[in-house]
Amino acid sequence: LSEVAQRCGVPLHIDCTLGGFLLPFMEYCDYSIPTFDFRLPGVTSIAIDLHRYGQAPRSCSVLMYRDGSMLRHQCFSDSDWAGGVYATPTLAGGRDGGAVATAWATMLGKGRDGYISACHRVVEATRRLADLLSDIDGITLRGAADLCVVAFETSIGDIYVLVDFMTTKGWHVDPLLSPEAARVPVTLRMCEEGVLEALVEDVIEGLRYLSENPTKTTKTSAFFHMLQTVADRSLVDELSLIRLQAHYSIPPPLDRDHRAGRALSVDGRKMSLLTSVEGVKPPSSEKP
Repeated sequence: LSEVAQRCGVPLHIDCTLGGFLLPFMEYCDYSIPTFDFRLPGVTSIAIDLHRYGQAPRSCSVLMYRDGSMLRHQCFSDSDWAGGVYATPTLAGGRDGGAVATAWATMLGKGRDGYISACHRVVEATRRLADLLSDIDGITLRGAADLCVVAFETSIGDIYVLVDFMTTKGWHVDPLLSPEAARVPVTLRMCEEGVLEALVEDVIEGLRYLSENPTKTTKTSAFFHMLQTVADRSLVDELSLIRLQAHYSIPPPLDRDHRAGRALSVDGRKMSLLTSVEGVKPPSSEKP
């Protein structure tokens, strides 16, 4: 990809948000991995999340560029602002410096040795989990489980029902759409003794539940199977945007005579004026 990017004169971005604090330390743990970073001349930018395996709090990530020429394109500057000149390096504008300070303190506290140790534990646990799951009848691994994620599918029943079953057991298992599968991100907590074995026991119990309830459906299974039937993927994108717009819009308030006043959404547009809301009682004026 680096060679193609250079030949075609296009930038190559590396999405290292999940493994950004694992891949750089794998060489220190004597794992053999392909070169993926700025040592490849075609790589122009790399993104890393500090809150994942960097173990820092959320809301702080890193975006690195090979040189400053690309950074200029993400910045915003307004020299006609009434207050003088407004310039910000991100679309979010002003950011809380506390998140940056906390992330920096976390990195200093863990140190290189701490991240090397965490990398070794996570990679070994991931590969052990892959071995344990591959030994289960009805489970087939998808992809290479060589870093921090194990993906699998099942021939016994609906994989999405199994995902929801694992949720009831307290595990974080992500559904995958293409193909229909599930993935388990391996965390440091899962590297502790007996945790992987407990997860595998619950997977086996979940498969037994699938075989005993072959027609069982859940919210996750209904939603993901619906997505599979939509040929035009742009419709899925549009539905996602509609959901986000509804989530961040201010609902119209109800007054005491069942009538709704005007309300504004977050982008300033007026929402429809509701004249009545069926089944909604006005708030009582009596004191409790």
